[in-house]
Amino acid sequence: MKTWRTLLGNERGVALPLAMILLVVLTMLTLTFMSLGAVEPQISRNLSDGARARQLAESGVEWGLTQLQAQDFSALLATATTGTSCGSGVVCRVLGSGQVLPGLTAGAGTFTVTIRNDYVANDNLLTDLALETQSTADGSGAGSVPNGAVILSSTGTFNGASRTITAVVQRGALPVNAALNLPGVQTDTFTDAPPCSGCYSIDGRNWTRAFRLGDGYEFKEVPAGRYRVIAVIDETTVWDEKVTVAAGKDTTLDLSQATSPVPVAKFAPAS
Repeated sequence: MKTWRTLLGNERGVALPLAMILLVVLTMLTLTFMSLGAVEPQISRNLSDGARARQLAESGVEWGLTQLQAQDFSALLATATTGTSCGSGVVCRVLGSGQVLPGLTAGAGTFTVTIRNDYVANDNLLTDLALETQSTADGSGAGSVPNGAVILSSTGTFNGASRTITAVVQRGALPVNAALNLPGVQTDTFTDAPPCSGCYSIDGRNWTRAFRLGDGYEFKEVPAGRYRVIAVIDETTVWDEKVTVAAGKDTTLDLSQATSPVPVAKFAPAS
């Protein structure tokens, strides 16, 4: 007769339940890895679509800046309205909706560009300017932009993914009065005199001539404007002068050893 101690110590038939449990665990692990394998391609696709949508948004910003060239902000905002592209209750002007990149179709993605006045709460955090006020009662008449700033938004869309870039565009005087050095070319940038306040011009024309010290020399048919005259002897700059050439008049510079900042020993003897 078997006692209860004998029955508890009998391990016969234990392998089958353990095998079933192990089989269930392995099945669950297999299904989990299969699910992850199915999701990974979608995650990669979403990341790729998001990156392309951002690139489209960046293209929209460049396109929008081009559209704003030589445009009066107030005139553009005069026909601003509310719409889905502007956001809930926001008045804006849609510069372009569903725009495609040159040479491509909408299947390669689109972008929508809007501008609005900086009147929405917290816009001052973007512009670092005081908020403007305007009427939005009838969704029109966006008002003027006395601070010369507008907010440009570009939304790129590709394959269901969308990305938005917001930029502040402001016009103002450019305080430039310097020379820019470009590879191989000397370019002088000048702030123009009134009445063209805030305008500037770039002159990249160069005139060169070799001469001996003590000889007279001249540049003919030089257009009126401001120039920089540089004289070099054996790779040493002996003169660096700024001169203004008036139209129809001769301009004379006294380039002698007395007007040079370098020591006399640097000058080669005239012969």
